[in-house]
Amino acid sequence: MAVSMVAKKNDYSSARDVLVWVAVIVLGCAGAALLYYFEEKLSIFRLLLTVIGFCLLSFVATYTTQGAELSRFVQTSWREMQLVVWPNQTEVTSLSLVIVASVVVVSIVLWFIDSTLTKVFSLFLG
Repeated sequence: MAVSMVAKKNDYSSARDVLVWVAVIVLGCAGAALLYYFEEKLSIFRLLLTVIGFCLLSFVATYTTQGAELSRFVQTSWREMQLVVWPNQTEVTSLSLVIVASVVVVSIVLWFIDSTLTKVFSLFLG
């Protein structure tokens, strides 16, 4: 009996997912038609319409299984980013200077090796 309950729940969620994805596709097509209809209007209006439409489609898509998983992932990632200890300005400056100095030193070493090998091969090849 437990197996049939799980199967019924999966059937219900997959049917609901299909209906929600159809709604997302219909709303997306309607948004594209609106953008085409307002082609000669101001671009800021079209940009606002696009942003609102994307937010609406994202909200509707969160009612699917995949959308709920993505929403949980984004929330968990945001919480993890808040736990990160970001470097302060002096650390960023000092590390950037170390990187620039390293790039300069490696460039000079590679230039020296290249010019030395060029001279050695030009002596051998004439």
